Amino acid sequence: KLPVIIPTNGEVVATPNFIHIMNRTIGPAATRRLVQVQIGGAPGGAGYAAFKQSLLSAPQKIADRQQYLGMEYIAQAFDSLVVDGLAVEEAKSTAPAKVAPLIAEIANGTPGAVNVSTYAQGAKEIAAGHHVHYIGAGGPLIFNKYHNIVDPFEALRYEGSAGWVLLPQFNITPAQILQAQ
Repeated sequence: KLPVIIPTNGEVVATPNFIHIMNRTIGPAATRRLVQVQIGGAPGGAGYAAFKQSLLSAPQKIADRQQYLGMEYIAQAFDSLVVDGLAVEEAKSTAPAKVAPLIAEIANGTPGAVNVSTYAQGAKEIAAGHHVHYIGAGGPLIFNKYHNIVDPFEALRYEGSAGWVLLPQFNITPAQILQAQ
């Protein structure tokens, strides 16, 4: 029997009701054959602890902040703000012509760049005259020659009480995607 493939960013199938809805819609047997193709890996890069602390200490106006933990696109949004901030620091300007070229350099890294995982670390290294390579909450942000972020792809299979289980043989890394371009 073929798997039921669900292309998604992972947040939809991570909701508690998803499996219940699928059991009722396609039946338990088909639900046990679900395979999720997810863009972006699970958050947990070097900067994840700083991201989590920032999120959980955010103003109380943000309802149910816990729901954003573990969401790759939220971690990457946080990372993009940090990369932009570091580019402004390195450019010593907010002028787009000076900042824009530095974004991919900071995200991709350049020879001799110092790896950093928080804005504070990056700002300190830039102030000391170093170039930085930011590896944040969602892991590295890798830009291709078209200035698009290249994310990994992961495949996961639903295994009942074990939840979603990674199928490593089907994962595609950003390096593999860049080689294919």
